[in-house]
Amino acid sequence: MNEGLALAPSEKILEYHKRVAPNSMVVYYPGADRRRPPVPAIVLQVFHDAITVRPIGPDGMGPETGAIRHIDDQRLEHREQWRAEGAWDFSETERTLWQLVAKVAKLEQRVAALEGKRSK
Repeated sequence: MNEGLALAPSEKILEYHKRVAPNSMVVYYPGADRRRPPVPAIVLQVFHDAITVRPIGPDGMGPETGAIRHIDDQRLEHREQWRAEGAWDFSETERTLWQLVAKVAKLEQRVAALEGKRSK
């Protein structure tokens, strides 16, 4: 293992951490294993490059799980302890919302451009 490899989080990972907030819903991958189905989780805290969540299972709330990294964080490959803590990702609902917000913004720009042409 190369401890010096990718010590800093990528810009993409830092951007993800700007989009997640306490009390929001994410999905949690136990053991950072994409082959297993994720479970819903509530975000408790957000840090620079990790979050704390409380998974929600069929029997209710699970234990608080801290310092988990995003499932796309390449540093997980080199940190066994980080993988053991699990990983998180955005829910499909959240991703769909972002797509809709982006589409609305584009439509608003097009409408403004058309209104500008019409007023000339």
